[in-house]
Amino acid sequence: MGHRRTPVRRRRRRLLLGGAGAAVAVVVVAALALSGGGSGSTTVAVRGRSAPRVGDVAPSFSAPTVSGTRFVSPTRRPTLLYFIAGWCGTCLPGASALARVAPSVSGRADLVAIDADPSDSWASLRSFVAAVGAPAYPFAKDDGHIGPAFAVTALDTAVGIDASGR
Repeated sequence: MGHRRTPVRRRRRRLLLGGAGAAVAVVVVAALALSGGGSGSTTVAVRGRSAPRVGDVAPSFSAPTVSGTRFVSPTRRPTLLYFIAGWCGTCLPGASALARVAPSVSGRADLVAIDADPSDSWASLRSFVAAVGAPAYPFAKDDGHIGPAFAVTALDTAVGIDASGR
């Protein structure tokens, strides 16, 4: 007979995994806040050009958000871009972890989730935001240029930009 998890065990496992995600998010934001840039990483070709490397100036962009505003980067603060899609169930734990971290970094770092699927609907993205639980950070839509500019090839990808825009 197979082992069945009790509701308590499932809940404990979710809490542990969620806590680990939040811890990772805290470490990433702290590293962003303390970093002064770096150098050297593998170059990845993106549509015929080189992707940004650690230490390079990050591409500038502006994207509409679910709340009707625009998220503009660079922000002059450490920034974490988290690439998701409205239909991506595996992106929910990371987005939820960032939601738990967002209040503690407010004003010191910027977090933004970017829907990397240009064909995704606003309704799908709004449903995703509701599933995360009305987080205190913006959710923006990529028009098909932001993800490629950062060499993003998979969902659940986080990109860090330091305060100097690198």
